[in-house]
Amino acid sequence: MSHTDVAQVTPQITTPGGVGSLYTFNSDPKALNGHSELHSDPKALHRHSDRQDQDLEAKKKDPKPRQRKHWKDKARRIIVGKEEDEELYEQKHSKKYNWLKKELRRHLAEFVGTFFLILFVCGIQVNQGLYPDGGVANIDKGLVSGFILVGLIFSFGRVSGAHFNPCVTLAFLLRGAFNFWRFLTYITAQFAGAVSGAAVLYGLFGIVDHLGATVPGAGLENSHAFGVEILITFILITVILSTAEDATIEDAIAGLAVGLTFGAIEIWAWNFTGASVNPWRSIAPIMISDFGWKTYWIYIIGPLVGTILAVLMERFMKTGVPSVENQGVDKVSGAKEGDDVSPFAIHHDH
Repeated sequence: MSHTDVAQVTPQITTPGGVGSLYTFNSDPKALNGHSELHSDPKALHRHSDRQDQDLEAKKKDPKPRQRKHWKDKARRIIVGKEEDEELYEQKHSKKYNWLKKELRRHLAEFVGTFFLILFVCGIQVNQGLYPDGGVANIDKGLVSGFILVGLIFSFGRVSGAHFNPCVTLAFLLRGAFNFWRFLTYITAQFAGAVSGAAVLYGLFGIVDHLGATVPGAGLENSHAFGVEILITFILITVILSTAEDATIEDAIAGLAVGLTFGAIEIWAWNFTGASVNPWRSIAPIMISDFGWKTYWIYIIGPLVGTILAVLMERFMKTGVPSVENQGVDKVSGAKEGDDVSPFAIHHDH
């Protein structure tokens, strides 16, 4: 069989491995790179194509090239535990693992943050119950609540966004910066952290002052307490939405603003309602102490209503507002350089 005959026959040969690709060979022996015997032996051509299929399958199963290990790779395995090519391979082919690890960190941060928030906010009331002559005043409760929240935001803001409150997570969901499934898992982690915090208080001190369970103050109607919870949740969520970036409270200014606002709320509303602004903060001690079930609805529906109103307010305030990011435009007043920005200036529409 001549070279021309082989060139005419070989394009019709398919590989027996089922790949289905057609192998064509140039009639020039130089183009075969030392495989000129394939011209004269069709069986050798089949064997050559089989070897190619086997090599291809082997590469699919083990894409990492098997090379002789360098002494640096051996040293790295001893010190780090893995070679450099293995580390790169893991980074490239473990996206799901990295995603799961990141989600675990986020939810663990929400659990731990909510745990310590409940431990301190409810714990200050337990402290007052244990030591009534200790001089714990409302201002002390506000300072403790505000300081611990600032610390938690600085600690976990870059990990989970530092929500620690289902109303905050709901606000980010309604804002469009959070997906629904993560909303469900976040509030579950927060609930677990809140119940764990109340359970630890019970384990340490017993049922003292109902573990800080929130109930309307003496002489205050339920409807009035409901209104107070709406108002204080509204202002807290408004500050959060105004200072947070997307669904994250991580900036130092945002942390201070949210913490100071929360502290002020606790000082002002503690005697009225217990200053909940967080359904889990109220439900957790109620569940452990079995006290306050008659008025628990105030601390679920009230904060939810306040959250929805705050989101609606934010959307109304930002709808149709032109961007002032252009150079030469003041970001506060919107005035251009050289404009009269006094409150008595008369502006005409052109």
